[in-house]
Amino acid sequence: MKCRRCDHENPPGSRFCLECGQPLTLACAACGAALPAGAKFCNACGAPIAAPPPLEDAPRPASPDAYTPRHLAERILTSRAALTGERKPVTVLFCDLVGSTALAERLGADTMHDLLNRFFELALAEVHRYEGTVNQFLGDGFMALFGAPLAHEDHARRAVLAALGVARAVSERPVVLDSGAQVPLTVRMGLNTGLVVVGAIGDNLRMDYTAVGDTTHLAARLQQAAPPGVMLVSEATARLVQDHVRLEPGGALELRGVSGPTTVYRLLGGAGPASTLEHAGRRVRTRFVGREREAAALEELFEAAQRGQGRVAGVVAEPGLGKSRLLFEFRRGLGERATCLEARCLSYGSAIPYLPVLELLRGFCGLADVDTPDVIAEKVRATLQALGVDGARAAYLLHLLGVKTDERVLGESGEALAARTLDTLRQSWLRASRRHPLVLLLEDLHWIDRASETCLAGLAESVGGAAILMVATYRPGYRPPWLDRSYATQLSLAPLRRADSLDVVRSLLPELAADDPRTRLILDRGEGNPFFLEELAHVLTDAGSGRLPVPDSVQGVLAARIDRLPPGAKQTLQTASVLGREFSERLLRAVSEAPERLDAQLQELTRLEFLHERTDADERVYVFKHALTQEVAHGTLITARRRALHRAAADALARLDPERGPEMAPVLAHHYLEAEAWAQAVEPARRAAETARRAWANREASMRYDDALRAAERAGLPPGERRALLEARGGVHGVLGHFEPAREDLEAALALAEGDGDAVAQARILTALGALWGGHKDYGRGIELTRQAVRIVEPTDDRRGLAEARAQVGVMLLNLVRMTESRRELQAALALFQELGDDLGAARTQEILAMNLQLSGHADAAIVQLERALDLLRAAGDRRTEIPALVSLGSAYAWTRGADEGLACLRRGVEIAQALEARSDEAFMRAAIADFGMAFGEYGRGYHEASRALDIARELGHLEWTAYALGALGRILAECGLVREARPLHDEQLRIARELGTTIWIADALGNLGQDLLIAGDLEAAARQLETAVETAGECTEKAVFPLLALGEIALRRRQAADALAVVARFRIVAANYRVLLHEARRIEGEAWSAQGRHAEAEAALREVLRAAETHGLQPTGWRAGVALATALGALGREGEARREAAVVVAALDAFAQALTPEPLARAFRETAIVRRARTLAGS
Repeated sequence: MKCRRCDHENPPGSRFCLECGQPLTLACAACGAALPAGAKFCNACGAPIAAPPPLEDAPRPASPDAYTPRHLAERILTSRAALTGERKPVTVLFCDLVGSTALAERLGADTMHDLLNRFFELALAEVHRYEGTVNQFLGDGFMALFGAPLAHEDHARRAVLAALGVARAVSERPVVLDSGAQVPLTVRMGLNTGLVVVGAIGDNLRMDYTAVGDTTHLAARLQQAAPPGVMLVSEATARLVQDHVRLEPGGALELRGVSGPTTVYRLLGGAGPASTLEHAGRRVRTRFVGREREAAALEELFEAAQRGQGRVAGVVAEPGLGKSRLLFEFRRGLGERATCLEARCLSYGSAIPYLPVLELLRGFCGLADVDTPDVIAEKVRATLQALGVDGARAAYLLHLLGVKTDERVLGESGEALAARTLDTLRQSWLRASRRHPLVLLLEDLHWIDRASETCLAGLAESVGGAAILMVATYRPGYRPPWLDRSYATQLSLAPLRRADSLDVVRSLLPELAADDPRTRLILDRGEGNPFFLEELAHVLTDAGSGRLPVPDSVQGVLAARIDRLPPGAKQTLQTASVLGREFSERLLRAVSEAPERLDAQLQELTRLEFLHERTDADERVYVFKHALTQEVAHGTLITARRRALHRAAADALARLDPERGPEMAPVLAHHYLEAEAWAQAVEPARRAAETARRAWANREASMRYDDALRAAERAGLPPGERRALLEARGGVHGVLGHFEPAREDLEAALALAEGDGDAVAQARILTALGALWGGHKDYGRGIELTRQAVRIVEPTDDRRGLAEARAQVGVMLLNLVRMTESRRELQAALALFQELGDDLGAARTQEILAMNLQLSGHADAAIVQLERALDLLRAAGDRRTEIPALVSLGSAYAWTRGADEGLACLRRGVEIAQALEARSDEAFMRAAIADFGMAFGEYGRGYHEASRALDIARELGHLEWTAYALGALGRILAECGLVREARPLHDEQLRIARELGTTIWIADALGNLGQDLLIAGDLEAAARQLETAVETAGECTEKAVFPLLALGEIALRRRQAADALAVVARFRIVAANYRVLLHEARRIEGEAWSAQGRHAEAEAALREVLRAAETHGLQPTGWRAGVALATALGALGREGEARREAAVVVAALDAFAQALTPEPLARAFRETAIVRRARTLAGS
């Protein structure tokens, strides 16, 4: 068969030219039927056949190794994307003829050339059958692309089917040469899927269309590794085709030039026949949600069809919204109520006449792939006979099925033959519906061939009075010809609601909580598209992290949709993708290369539902309907073009909106960075970082500073500019609790400042380093750095720098419990700030000074200063410093006013820390809630808060807050009776505190260990430990009060009432301002008096404590006072009163234990000494 385009002689039966890909057979424009050469009328429908248009002459390539298909060359020459290059998802097939060297030696050069030509003819026919492109001949093999130059969403499926076709073609029979010799051939193949850069190399028709990248390299290596006769596919390809072909795991191979082992699969063959909806069923792993309305509508249509009121329905939706799933669930719900026939149109089947009709017919007659022509004929005749259809009509259906039949049928005119075939189908289905309702399910009608569309349109005309329901699915842009019928309905699928989307994700990843950041990431990127949600969930599972690239399957679907756009609309969409998910028409016009055609292109993209216009904007604004569409469109641009567009966008933004510079800084920075315009990117990136930092969006600020520093380094900016950026980023890292990155940035900035001889900058950075080291790692190192900062800055005129350095020295001394020295430094810093008129600096220093006062036992004075400082901090918007101020104020309120006011301040601090993403501060606040809540019996809440604080602090490596959380958590465990579990936590707290060199936490740990010993009953060791704690605490009153109270308890247990009263007197001197805690001291005093026989005074004191405990929420103090009162009353012989008082305590303890979580804590609490003593006294 000679090609009209290039004159190449093709083998008999060829459908496409082996040289240029031109179709060799004519097709009827009316019905799509294939026609023999020279036909003037269609032999299927009788329509006249117009003469084919003349073709330009084309030079015939001399041999396959010079092959450049003319149809591909034309596409390249008319496609800007192909000329300039484009990134596309493709599947690459490498095929190699095994043993070609030995064959060449045996056959000789001329015969080998003939053999290769024959081999390539066979292979190209299979590649072209699935619309692949053979873009390189490699001596005795070739490279083929599927998915380029025209993208196909099922490129991987096409590639493996083509590979199977090539293997079948060479294995079925030997190649017959011109000489008559028969040569058996064996091939090996490798296939891989991924993104490549494809484009034209050269000019005019001598250009080669090729693909470059790792994807191509791996496919070549797989082919080289394949044994003879074997087809190896990569894991990426296997994931996409596993439902369509048979695969066998091939293990992991070490391939040359590929890092790490490569998982491979052997391609064995096709998957065999399956229902068109079976693949949807195989994928069903999620709940069917969000489609109740559409499912009910289909059920209602079926019920009408059951009554003989036939219906036709269309389900229209974008790819992935669940059309196939809806049909699958509908069919499953039908059960035995109807006969279901199914068919699917194929993306590569639009040129195959009657493809879905044949599938329906085969299902209707029960035909199998293995049936012989005789069996097919028998089944067709039996089907018609059972329905009472004239047996002679079978000839028309057999002709449609390609089975040799009555020659008289072939003699009929094409028009008559088509009409009688359609009528036979129609009569058969109508008669079948009278016996049992008939449901026809047709998928992907947007790919239907014209002959099938005409046939189905004819059927749709007849269903109105029959028990037939025909349901078809298709994508936006296609409109079935029967949709205007009165009995036709169209259902449109919308994206799932967020709650339904969550159900989809949770059914695949049940371990993810609804508030898990990874869940939110999937939901945000999936945007209610079930297919996207499922694939993103699988990507997350495979990646094992929250990073979510576009899955290959989704990439293929979206890239194919984009590629089917007209060239101008596609280019506009790609340009718009550079501007972001949302963009103004004005900006797009400014960067468009064809602004005069923009309106029409935007209208087309809106019609096809790639974009939608926002109606609430002041100017015309367009939004990508799906974020992943924007991402895929952006990903198709090659680097050079993408950079150019980003640069154009940045320049246009700066030109169009010069007054919105600060507001547009993040967008400008993004575009300049993508354009690699480094010098221009620095300033907007810095402004964006500072804006984020001022808004306490610290993670964003960190990323923006990363951008600014990267740009500054690439642009070669002077050290001073880079130093400022390093210093700022180090501060943000510190807020986020990232010690090492913060230290590295600040030390790098310090080195630059030292190189410049800038003393002021050195002092400022040393102060920041001192603050960083203190708490995170080593207070000794911290105070050394801050004193060095003071020494450096004092000779300069920088009074603010000196104030900041002295304030930091005050913080360091506070943590060493040198409270008087600390106040001296802080007061000096405060005076400097006030002298400078720096209200914010003064407020920050006042906050630290107030903390000093609170820790020193001067709670009332601290409250006055803190309330004033908080007003100034809030006025200045310094939310970060508000957090430690709330800790100090909360503790002062707790010890002077009670639980409600104190804990409310602390909880407000947690909210601020979370809002600011200040995780180290969050750990601090949560540990504080646990610590101060213990005195009020907040054991359950404290346990959870301390555990969370410990998790955060350990994650950040923040030693100070780790020590604080360990202390609080251990105290709660000990108070609930789990003293054995508490001891290791307090031992670790002491070890960390000593490593840090912070006296305040050493005292705290010693006090906690002393109380552990007291609860365990080792009074001697406890007393020694607690005295050491009080001595270590020194001027830090808050860390001495609980050890003092514990010493009073030890004296009571030793029956040393006088010693207990001495401790109380000592406590009142030290902690006079801690009025709430004085009630616990009063309780010890009452018990001591009772022991001394001062019963009236004891009873009065204990009843007073009970009232105060209820007022201030001091539950543990109330329990202890109640038990002490019952004991005292019993000693006086007032047994009834004693039991009643004890019963009140038991009821309170039972209610407390009932509400306590977690359960192990509650179980241990029920066995504590206080509970056992109360039950004994109550007689229960």
